[in-house]
Amino acid sequence: MQRLETRGGCKWRVSLDAFKAHMTDILEFLKISKNKAYTAKILFLGGHKSDYITSQYQSEISLLFLNFNIDFIDDSGHWVHANQPKTVLENFQAFFK
Repeated sequence: MQRLETRGGCKWRVSLDAFKAHMTDILEFLKISKNKAYTAKILFLGGHKSDYITSQYQSEISLLFLNFNIDFIDDSGHWVHANQPKTVLENFQAFFK
């Protein structure tokens, strides 16, 4: 639905046609119910210095993903993969064992 335009500086280009074509799907996503929840094991990684995964979001995550785990990475902001790549890899390896 969007892409990064880099000529003349960085900016996002939004596809209004894609929004129009998929607006029903986008709005349906907000209708959370347990019979639509994802039941397989899933891992969320967040940075301790980031406010992206708040307790409010954790309760919403629990409605969408019934078998989830959230690991917070020390000394990391939102871009955990860039801030702590070794720790992220270790978390992935442990998760997929």
